[in-house]
Amino acid sequence: MSSIEEAFIKECYKRPEAAEIPSYEIIIPSVPRAELIAVKALEQIAKNQNVPNAVTAQLQTALIHLFTDVITQKGPAHENFHLRFECSEDTFKIEIKIPFGELVFPVSTKEAISDNQLIKSLIDDIKLERIKSGTKIILIKNLKPQEASNFTD
Repeated sequence: MSSIEEAFIKECYKRPEAAEIPSYEIIIPSVPRAELIAVKALEQIAKNQNVPNAVTAQLQTALIHLFTDVITQKGPAHENFHLRFECSEDTFKIEIKIPFGELVFPVSTKEAISDNQLIKSLIDDIKLERIKSGTKIILIKNLKPQEASNFTD
């Protein structure tokens, strides 16, 4: 057997490496209606990853409410939002890094409470992490229907 044949056979029987989860990162300036850019990017990424339209619509709605009710109300106008979209077989994850800490969901009005409940009803998990440069918000949507929501109030 030649060395070329041996190399080919070794390559064919090589253990497959873990598939890398595709992720997309974008930076959006903190400007009015920035959420529209985020939503359009989400739509294209979800379409590319074959995410069902109903799930895409839920994620878009949650992202719009998150931007309009929480993020843009508090942040400095000159900073950027860093978004990362990650889609695996089981989950679609959106990470939003915002340039300010101490992020608190508004609870002062009935409308704000209603919007917070809407966001929580559309996604399966939400996490807030304090990072060196501000806050990271992580939205997770399960793509497999048999998985139960693990979101707790």
